[in-house]
Amino acid sequence: ENEKKREETFLKMNFIAFWLYGFSFICFFVLIDPFIELIFGEKYLLGFSIVFVALLNFYVTGMRVPVGIVKNSAGIYDQDKYVPLIQSAINLVVSIILGAKYGLLGIFIGTLVSSLALPNWHRPYIVYKNVFKSSPFKYYLKTIIYFIIVLFSAIITKYLLDLFYTGGFWMFALRTVLCLVLSNLLLLIFTFNTREFKELIKMGKETSIWKKIKRLQS
Repeated sequence: ENEKKREETFLKMNFIAFWLYGFSFICFFVLIDPFIELIFGEKYLLGFSIVFVALLNFYVTGMRVPVGIVKNSAGIYDQDKYVPLIQSAINLVVSIILGAKYGLLGIFIGTLVSSLALPNWHRPYIVYKNVFKSSPFKYYLKTIIYFIIVLFSAIITKYLLDLFYTGGFWMFALRTVLCLVLSNLLLLIFTFNTREFKELIKMGKETSIWKKIKRLQS
């Protein structure tokens, strides 16, 4: 395909990654502390800062997946062959320095800093330069917007579910179900009007399974 078609396909892949990893981020953010408290006890809670930075690492790493797929499919290896070494060095140095002062939180921050310092901006840059032949600015902007949506949705979901949560197995089960529904609903509200969402819905309607369902309904 031409460069424009490649980029459109990539942006749809990126949107799917955003939804999957964003949804997972929200659920972990809302459920991990109540789960640990329910199963192991309150004394084993890690603390908000550690959980939040660990989840940031999870989300940031996940959002690199579509870029990595395109990069590997296009055979782009030489342009960033030293990036993993530099990233590892940054991770090691920052983790040692901050780990000595902040413990586990410092180690997670070191991993996050090393990711943001290189692969999360450099890899998209070389993909856009070599595969799409265009500027990565649109991708960077979407990445920021996606994260704001995820973070805002996580805060809203946690705030609403904390209003009536009292602990216990059944309350946790209810919290889990409501989190699954509310997180996806918020992501839908914030993105249903985007081009990527509309194109994915259109693709879904064109599948053979959807057509069979429509024929059965008629």
